[in-house]
Amino acid sequence: MNNEWPKETLTVFILEDDKPTRLRLCNIINNDNHLMLAYSAESLKESRQWLIHPAHSHIDIFLIDLGLPDGYGTDFINEISQSHQHTKIMVISRLGDENSVIEAIKAGAKGYLLKDNDEMHIIDAIKQLACGGSPISPAIAGYILDFFKKNTSYENNDHALALHNLTAREKDVLQYVARGYSNKEIGQALEISPHTVASHVKHIYQKLEVTSRSEASSEYYSYQTGSDILQKSALQMTLAMKQANKSAAQIIELLEITFQITGSHSVKTLYQSGFAIKEIFIAMRQHFHSDDKQITGYLSQLPIEYNLILNGLLESRE
Repeated sequence: MNNEWPKETLTVFILEDDKPTRLRLCNIINNDNHLMLAYSAESLKESRQWLIHPAHSHIDIFLIDLGLPDGYGTDFINEISQSHQHTKIMVISRLGDENSVIEAIKAGAKGYLLKDNDEMHIIDAIKQLACGGSPISPAIAGYILDFFKKNTSYENNDHALALHNLTAREKDVLQYVARGYSNKEIGQALEISPHTVASHVKHIYQKLEVTSRSEASSEYYSYQTGSDILQKSALQMTLAMKQANKSAAQIIELLEITFQITGSHSVKTLYQSGFAIKEIFIAMRQHFHSDDKQITGYLSQLPIEYNLILNGLLESRE
């Protein structure tokens, strides 16, 4: 994803009832050459009164607090999403509970940061937001994960965490190791050299704290039940975000941040949620900068006929 600032100056509206925090945010905006403070309000009433003026209709970015003296920020986010469909909305709040996070995202927020983030972090997040990203504080990502893992029995033990921390490529290699493939065969399947496969296997051993392929395979298969539940949680989040009109690209970013899901797992989750092949292909290309061959490889793992995949790819290039 391109994280360069757009050429034009971006106008920013701030809704924050706490005066010191509001002044701090105003200073951050005023001190950046790419941003211009349009207005700062301390209440929903003041915000609505200012925005109703026709001359104030164009705002690029809204920074909105949730806990306000005369209502909920989520209500305002929902209003802005309807009336300013091309604007970008980011929550900056002290409220980090699960329901606040999910409701804000469903209402239309594309980013969610906590107020204690430093100036550079906030500016970087605004830049990501302006370029189509979904910046979310790591702590907030944890709340999202907790929300969608409720009522599941995913066991968060040391072995599960180790497997969860493998890179996407290491997970691919481990799947082939568990099936009994040699380094040469894995290299041919993944189109990488046997030397690279050996390096991945070495890193897998280190992360899983094992010393043999059989031990690594055992860890992989014992983790499958937990992985299935994690995938179910990711699917629940994807369905909720799709219902809230989030794009495939935005959901891919949330999946990566919250569940560390990438590559073929992202494709599978999006497809199960009802996204078209065309949408998935474009989103994967935009977010991961993957080439067509790699994306086609991910899509080929879906339980659909190859001609349907091909038709989706051809449509995406039109």
